[in-house]
Order: sequence, then C-alpha cells, then structure tokens
Amino acid sequence: MIHTFSMNHLNFVVDGNSGSIHVVDDVGFDIIRDKQELPCVDDVVKSLCNQYKKADIIDAFTEIDLLIKEGSLFTPESKLKAAAALKPEHSGIKALCLHVSHDCNLRCEYCFASKGDYQTGRKLMPEDVALKATDYLVEQSGHRHTIEIDFFGGEPLLNFETVKAVVAYGRELEHHTGKRFYFTITTNATLLNDERIDFINEHMDNLGSHSGRDGEKLKAIGAKLGEAIKINAPILDDCPVNIECTIVDSLVTGSHHMFVGKVEYVHATEALVKENGDLDFVTMEFL
Repeated sequence: MIHTFSMNHLNFVVDGNSGSIHVVDDVGFDIIRDKQELPCVDDVVKSLCNQYKKADIIDAFTEIDLLIKEGSLFTPESKLKAAAALKPEHSGIKALCLHVSHDCNLRCEYCFASKGDYQTGRKLMPEDVALKATDYLVEQSGHRHTIEIDFFGGEPLLNFETVKAVVAYGRELEHHTGKRFYFTITTNATLLNDERIDFINEHMDNLGSHSGRDGEKLKAIGAKLGEAIKINAPILDDCPVNIECTIVDSLVTGSHHMFVGKVEYVHATEALVKENGDLDFVTMEFL
C-alpha cells in the first residue's frame, strides 16, 4: 500500500508493505501519486510531458524502478505476509505497552490519542486485567530473561494503584520465574507528588526522564564509555550494539526536525551475533 503526502514543501512516499519512507522531488511524486503500481515509462512520459522535460521524467522513472527492484517501493503484500510469518528460533515477546488509562487530566486538543481516550470513551484498566496481561508477557517471553512493561495512556498516573499492583506482582514473579522486569512510565508529570516521585525513582528504569542538569546520567548507572572509530563521540562499552552515524541532512516536518543519518561503523558483541549475521536479541541483557 502506497501513501503519498506533501508537507512544508517536501513530498513524502510511504510504502506500507516494506515500511520504507521516501522523500522525492516533484517529478517522482507526480509519477507515484495515487498509484499502487508503476505504469510503463511510455504512459508516464505521455501523462507528464506537458509539465516536465522528457529527460527529467525518464530519470525519475529510472530511480523509482531501482527502488522497486530493491524492495522498498510498490512492495507486494505477499512480501509483508512472508515477513510477518517468520518466527526466529527461541523468539518470545520482549515488551508490553500497558494502556492502564484511556483518559488524561489534560485532554489536549492536538493529542494523537484523541485527548487520551483513543475515541473509545474515558476508562481505566482494571487491576485484574493488568495482572493477567503481566502473566501473558511472562508466559510468552520464551527464553528471554529480561522483559519490559511500559505504563502508557492517556495519563497512566490516573490509574496509579494499578501501576503499583503490577510492579509488585512483577517483583513477585521474578522470584519464581527467573525473569527480570524493567518498568517504565510515560507521563505528562503533572500529577506527580512526593509518593509517586519516590515510587518511580525506586521502581522505574527511567534514565531518559532525568535531566543532565541534576547530575551525570551515565555515571549514575555505572555506564562505561569507549572510543568510537569513525566519529568524535563516545560509545557505550556495556551496550551490545553501538552504531556510529553522521548526520547528512535535516528536514523540517511540521513541528519536528527529521535527521537523516549515514551509518559509518557498527560495533557488536561477537557472542551475540548469530551465524547468519543477525543479532540474537533473545540472549541480550538490556540496561
């Protein structure tokens, strides 16, 4: 399935079956727009000859045809179904995004979640449902040692008692399953109080929510730094994979900047690389 749209003078083409996103010029955009397969070059030239030079049309067509051959544009649905059917050996569910609240105290008009309730009505997840979801994660995690739950919403702090119950149940399960739970919470922080701050600091693995103004975050978790090969930035020695990248472009997309990077060098722990070159995420221990 192909989706096309323009924003801030940029043309985007999304190939849903491959997950590829392309930024194209006006010629390429007009060739692809409203189509689910690429017409023959003669038809394309005939339809656009009054807008663009023939040489420009053929150049754009050639580039589009190359993307098709690479499997990143006009990808057939059969490829998507084949990819979805693949199940790596010893695979298991690694993480669970637990929507404990379909409600929010702010209910912002611009919210992607339709003011927090996803147009399903304002409701909170019952505790027994949340605990059953936790059991499901454990049962379906296979040989994974580390599993994760992110409390999400809406605003999850509206259902704080259920959050506490899941964390307590997870810690209990750790003792007789051999699993290690990591908990995170996505919150607007407006409902924090001393009790909730203390609870989150004790139970949530929330490095990303701490400001560097309050101390060295990497030092706080005991992270070891190493030297990169290609770029002037440190790598995390304890991390099984480090990818060195350089920024080659920056695109303004509405309220955000989209950075386009080029991979310069990849570090990977040898013991975690399978014979086919893929990473063995099952045996990784996440920070």
